[in-house]
Amino acid sequence: LGLKDGATLKQVMERATALGLELCLPSDAPYYFVAHKDEPFKEWVFMGMKPLANDLEGSPSVFSAVRKGDYLGFNSWNEQLGSLQASHEFVFRLPKARKQDSVSKEEV
Repeated sequence: LGLKDGATLKQVMERATALGLELCLPSDAPYYFVAHKDEPFKEWVFMGMKPLANDLEGSPSVFSAVRKGDYLGFNSWNEQLGSLQASHEFVFRLPKARKQDSVSKEEV
């Protein structure tokens, strides 16, 4: 996405849509993670989606997954848990006119 110094969640979503990517639906998350269960993640993979309200943390959240060895964890992430770095990967939908796959994985 070209955000070399990291970014806020809002900045990531704005940049992705400005580049023509579409936000994922929350329901895309489990399908993506199951379909890519054998793909090595760098660390965490975040869904490029409209953030969900998170009453417990008080901060909007997106779905995320982490792989450590044979473990694949599915969770939610918000900015109170840490900052986004340029190396973090997000999954977005490709626009219908460009659809080759249902999603595109981009680094912040």
